[in-house]
Amino acid sequence: MEESLLSKDSVNEDINKPKDSTYIKIFKILGIIFLVAFLVILFWRYDYLRKLSTEFIEWADENPVRGTIYLFLIYVCVVCSFIPGFICATATGFIYTTLTKSWIYGCLIGLGVSWISSLTGAMIV
Repeated sequence: MEESLLSKDSVNEDINKPKDSTYIKIFKILGIIFLVAFLVILFWRYDYLRKLSTEFIEWADENPVRGTIYLFLIYVCVVCSFIPGFICATATGFIYTTLTKSWIYGCLIGLGVSWISSLTGAMIV
């Protein structure tokens, strides 16, 4: 007798595979809509965000401890919200490179703050 291409085990595996529920599909669609809306708002308000980041760098230059604490809290919220941390890590490196006026020290401080913040955010989640 000739063997069929599909064995009984492979057919049963396909049947027993859990399907995505409608809630998960709705959540995925809402996530994509949120991401697109976020990017549109980001590019639409680019001048405002640039002004805001410049003001934050100036303020953090005057208040380095409070600036680090606020940046830490923002980064923890980003990690807990499942927003990619690359954006925040790059911003952290840029901020500390600008504040210290040294590429090496700024990157090292930014790396430390990013690492501790992402570790803390991951532990919360």
